[in-house]
Amino acid sequence: MHCFYNLHIFKLRITKLYIGNTLINKNLNMNFKITLALICMAFFGGSLSAQIIWGGPGDPNSEFAGGLNDWTTKGISSHVPDSAANAVWMWSPDGLSLGSLFGGDPIESESVANGAAIFDSDFLDNNGMIEFTASGNVDPNSVGHGKAPCFAPGGFSGAGHSGALISPTIDCAAFPVVNLRFFSYFRSFTGTMFVDVSKDDGATWTPFPVNTDDANETDPSNIVIMDISSVAANQASVKIQFRWVGSYYYWMIDDVSLIELPSNNLSMADNSTSPFYTPHSAVQPACAIETDTFFFATTVSNIGGDTVTNVVYKVEILNNDTGESIYVDSAMYDFIPQGYLDTILNIEERWAPEGLEPSIYRIIHSVYSASNPDDFNPNDNIVSQFFEVSDNKFAKEIVGNGAFGAWNNGSFYAIGVFYQFGANCIENYTISSVEYAVGTVGVDTEPLLGRPVEFWLWKLTDSFDNFNTDGSYEDNIATLSHPSMEFMAFAPDELDASDVAADLISSDAPFLNIDGDAVQPLLTGGNTYALFAHWGTAGSTSPLHLFTRDFNSTTDLFYSGGWFGGFTGTKSAPILGITTALRTSVDDKPLPEYSFKVFPNPANDYINIEVNLEKASDATITIANINGQVISYQNISKLSKDVVRVNVSDYVPGTYLARIATLEGTKTLKFVVK
Repeated sequence: MHCFYNLHIFKLRITKLYIGNTLINKNLNMNFKITLALICMAFFGGSLSAQIIWGGPGDPNSEFAGGLNDWTTKGISSHVPDSAANAVWMWSPDGLSLGSLFGGDPIESESVANGAAIFDSDFLDNNGMIEFTASGNVDPNSVGHGKAPCFAPGGFSGAGHSGALISPTIDCAAFPVVNLRFFSYFRSFTGTMFVDVSKDDGATWTPFPVNTDDANETDPSNIVIMDISSVAANQASVKIQFRWVGSYYYWMIDDVSLIELPSNNLSMADNSTSPFYTPHSAVQPACAIETDTFFFATTVSNIGGDTVTNVVYKVEILNNDTGESIYVDSAMYDFIPQGYLDTILNIEERWAPEGLEPSIYRIIHSVYSASNPDDFNPNDNIVSQFFEVSDNKFAKEIVGNGAFGAWNNGSFYAIGVFYQFGANCIENYTISSVEYAVGTVGVDTEPLLGRPVEFWLWKLTDSFDNFNTDGSYEDNIATLSHPSMEFMAFAPDELDASDVAADLISSDAPFLNIDGDAVQPLLTGGNTYALFAHWGTAGSTSPLHLFTRDFNSTTDLFYSGGWFGGFTGTKSAPILGITTALRTSVDDKPLPEYSFKVFPNPANDYINIEVNLEKASDATITIANINGQVISYQNISKLSKDVVRVNVSDYVPGTYLARIATLEGTKTLKFVVK
């Protein structure tokens, strides 16, 4: 992408539009950092149109339909000079690299089904014959043997290679504004990408660097819109050249076109940091989420031709099952000038999600101009995110499938996540089970069956915000000491046949203290707990951890000779969750008999829990099976006299526990579901 960055501080007036569902006005002055750039991000088409100068849907040269067609390619350089002519672009029928070192995804262009162009640096260097050592590292002797090497065999040093993909001649004589639009998906080790533009049929070239932000990877659906008017405007003999310089991994291009910019086109980022909201976990019970205050922010770019005025950033939260709107708020910004990228917008008021029923909830972020709502591409003005209020589960992900990540053999490591219990949770719980996911690395020849798994539980003695990852500690998580944590217990287990066959593994291995004695770790309101998972052995390649990609992770760590915020600021979070159980069903400090009753008993479809307390109290009501495993729980503020209805229609017939906990004591009753 060709960028001209200037830092500007703009003082914008924010007009508050909604508090709840009530329209009010409130003027605020706030400072925002806005980045000026002359290129833009993605748009895919929409209700308005940008005039196509060259290419577009149905044009084989634009879509690389069936081949490179009228494009030409030339090798420029190679680590082995005699093979420089082989450093050429290729046609990929499926938008995939032939030799990608660490795997990859297909480019997500609109016309990927009929192929894409690629500079396949890995394949050119190693011919797709990469090998790994027994410890899981890349064998350096397998690089540098391809038809246009970028490395010297036996090492990872070399002069790199370069190659160019050159368009046919394009007539832009009638157009005073010319923008280049293309899908651009790259993964780079030391590679640098350029778009070169010629106005004299390729005799001379003007370079426009693409990865000016030093990113080493883009999303497969990334689109670049680049203003090349300074070279191409009103010129009859324009050529475009995509040029790779460096080493590993690849650069894919598809759906190339020249266009004029539409006048009104806002684009909201959808990446690892935007839009942003602040849940502690993607899945958590009501007692935790009620104290997990949400903050909403996003980044918006004006990729149209005109300044956009009266820009509205709106956030709405819906119950995804019922469609009921439970929250809406927005802010208005006076203007965003043309060409300004990554303008930071936020909702000033924070939101505490109180009184939510167990369900999945959808956060809808949207941006639009109140004065001109006809945006060129309304599809990139809306981004949805999700969180779940559960009955009794904490998790970093909503679904149990995900992406991959691995560590090499020989080093101790553990993945960790934090789970927070709300201060208004009165009951005491322990861990009933741990849910997680693993797989094997591609070079791992050993089965998962029988491999050891260990879970380690700590309580934070300091806030998560003050957790220090700078220190380096012992390479043994069992004896680890940390100024922000207090060790509680560990649970050793191993993978059996049913675990290996499952997408999501559930472990109910008992927790032990440091001496190996069975314990029930106590989880109480107002505290944050760190759960770490360690699996694999020192003598074998470590198994593959699975991560979700659909959640902005902010509270994950890993440990390997020191602490690292391994997934902070990414859309990856380890698939590692806990479900809870009652610490005890014995009423050590019983409430009076009349304070709590359950009817009907036996029950078919629902039970009524009648509460009659002598004085109002915060309370937690828990439903558990006869073994104490929690099915659901809820917190009620200032409870005195009330009837709480619980749906038991999907319960397996049997005996269950209903329990109320207050600051004055507890009361536990049995009931039967027929």
